[in-house]
Amino acid sequence: MTLNLTQTTYGISATTATVVEADQITLANSVMSYLNAFASADSYGGSFALGTATTNLANDYVNFEIDSSGNIQSKSTYDIDYDNGQTSFDMDVTYTHSDSVQTYTDRLHIDLTNDYSDDTDLVLASVDISTSAGAREAMNSIGSVIDRMSKTQVILGAKKVQLMSNIERLSGVLIQTQIARGRIFDADAASEASRLAKQQILAGAATQMISLASAQKRSLVDMLI
Repeated sequence: MTLNLTQTTYGISATTATVVEADQITLANSVMSYLNAFASADSYGGSFALGTATTNLANDYVNFEIDSSGNIQSKSTYDIDYDNGQTSFDMDVTYTHSDSVQTYTDRLHIDLTNDYSDDTDLVLASVDISTSAGAREAMNSIGSVIDRMSKTQVILGAKKVQLMSNIERLSGVLIQTQIARGRIFDADAASEASRLAKQQILAGAATQMISLASAQKRSLVDMLI
């Protein structure tokens, strides 16, 4: 378990805890050291409560319970599963002083890490199938692995469909972009051709005017002579 604690200010602290997935996860009161120190100074005469997270308004606390000493445990009815479930939890942990006036709140964030032993058949490594109980445990473990694989296949299938949809959409955008680029290129080519033709016409007209002026000048000179 790793911890990241933020110094208390005005009866508020923040704790980040990292735990490995298990059937049930437990956080001792010592994890939230500032909150625990406040409760300990009151000889735990007050009461602990879990509530909605102030940071993001998450209601993850409904899947956990806290005892009179401030120890937190996930409810047995809630399935802790890193692979197909929630991987982080946020909640406010509040201690109300025995004087019913003072309160202290710790903003708790829990990060769940994967237990890789349950991702494969490694869960069978410690199972003894030489006994009927061990065989039943092995069958249950195999069933759990199959269920997990089925859920994972469903998730991967959904991701594949989403990926293919994005590829088709991006392919459509690419085609439209290429068409638009071609139209821009054609328009530029037509504009350049028009401009060149105009310049050629103007150049030809200028040449003709110069030739005509020269011819008239020669005629005038011949008449004077």
